[in-house]
Amino acid sequence: MASKTKLTFALFIAFFVAAAPLLAQDVLVVPDLPGAHPWTNLNVNTSPENFQFVIVSDRTGACRPGVFSFAMDQVNLLQPEFVICVGDLIEGYTEDVGLLTAQWDEFDQIVGKLQMPFLRVGGNHDLNNPVQLEIWQQRYGPDYYHFRYHDVLFIVISSERFPSRYSSISSEQGASDQLAYIQDVLNANQDVRWTMLLMHRPLWNTSETTDVWAQIETMLADRHYTAFAGHHHTYDKTVSDSGANLYTLATTGGGSDLTGVADGSVDHIVWVTMTDEQPIFANLLLEGILNDNLSRREILVPRIDPVLAQPTIDINDAAWESALNLLETWQSTDTPLAARIFASPQGLQIGVITNYFARATANNCGCGGSRIWNDPCIEIFLGKHQETYAHLIVNSANTQFEQFCDLSRSNWADRNVDYQWQSVVVNDHKQITYSVTIPWSTLAQIDIAPGDTISFNLGSTSSMWDWSGLTGGSYHTPSRFGSLTLPELTLPEVE
Repeated sequence: MASKTKLTFALFIAFFVAAAPLLAQDVLVVPDLPGAHPWTNLNVNTSPENFQFVIVSDRTGACRPGVFSFAMDQVNLLQPEFVICVGDLIEGYTEDVGLLTAQWDEFDQIVGKLQMPFLRVGGNHDLNNPVQLEIWQQRYGPDYYHFRYHDVLFIVISSERFPSRYSSISSEQGASDQLAYIQDVLNANQDVRWTMLLMHRPLWNTSETTDVWAQIETMLADRHYTAFAGHHHTYDKTVSDSGANLYTLATTGGGSDLTGVADGSVDHIVWVTMTDEQPIFANLLLEGILNDNLSRREILVPRIDPVLAQPTIDINDAAWESALNLLETWQSTDTPLAARIFASPQGLQIGVITNYFARATANNCGCGGSRIWNDPCIEIFLGKHQETYAHLIVNSANTQFEQFCDLSRSNWADRNVDYQWQSVVVNDHKQITYSVTIPWSTLAQIDIAPGDTISFNLGSTSSMWDWSGLTGGSYHTPSRFGSLTLPELTLPEVE
């Protein structure tokens, strides 16, 4: 990895970093071996002028809460030198100053946990009207700017300044001023080795701005450059007549049906490595970046009081509305329709809604035996220690199955347990609704108490989905379960 230089901010966030000689610690020091040796060569893939950074895409436009925040945790695992975006950071589309302030405060809190600089780019959701533009300028300064880093020029373009049916801040004068600014920046930085352009709307692929992009391309003549945009929530790569790559990114939490790579409909970030010759781009799917435990971050389960009298799901019930939405941090490609969890003095309450399907197996719903997971069902895995956990299953006929698993033993599944837990299942042959309550007394049998951080997974073998992303392998892999932190609770005394 390239040596890292502290980013210093000045007017228009201009970065100027001098090249450094290769240091002794950047060289592989090996013993002097006669004859054969176990390495291919000693030409270390590093250079003081090279660096890595991350580009994130749209957070909003039907924001899926929690996805962008989780992406920031994943970026911290990768440790790039800085992070930049392509806009649509808040929902916006309002002139309510209080609401806009709250949205920007929320966003700033999310990016505040990054361990490296984050550089903003405005989108149509961020700069929809003059009120939003004024708030941006008060909080963050210019909506278009440039910077240099290791002889690479970055130009942030405010696409909403150009003709746009999505924004009311565009004007002929504003467009002219920004084009003049871009020309001045390019004239003043003719010695760079590459130019990166970042914007929200892909100006090259928008009917209102193709003439604008033609002017910018003329300015970029005889220059190596790459452009990045977002907005469409679907990935696309275009090659210009001059051979430059023009990328439209998918999403990092913005509205998407996530139909997959083939459709360009994914949540991702772009990892960029600047080499001596050119930048190298790698698209990283959010679901493919895991920590050293191959698990997700710890997630706090909310406490909800008063409790529900019965463990049944009502989407209009305030308790379930406030419950932790597991879909916000879901790992497998397929998902249930809804999955929520909360803690109360009664215990852990879990609600899941799935599509109905009739599975043609010999173990039709209600078997209650060792192959109940072949039925339409949900499976709950939870424990406190590395190799021990409870495994609970309830199928669409509300038949329960339970076992205690201890992977340190050869006979690791103990089905002679008597866990007391409640389930309610509503099956209308269109959807199946599962509601489960696991009392604290039952949780205590597996050493779980309020305030603990536990290993947890929610899955369905028959439907091929699970929260932790183990679908396709063994669900019985507790080292890769997710983590939930339970709230502190004062439990009622047992008479």
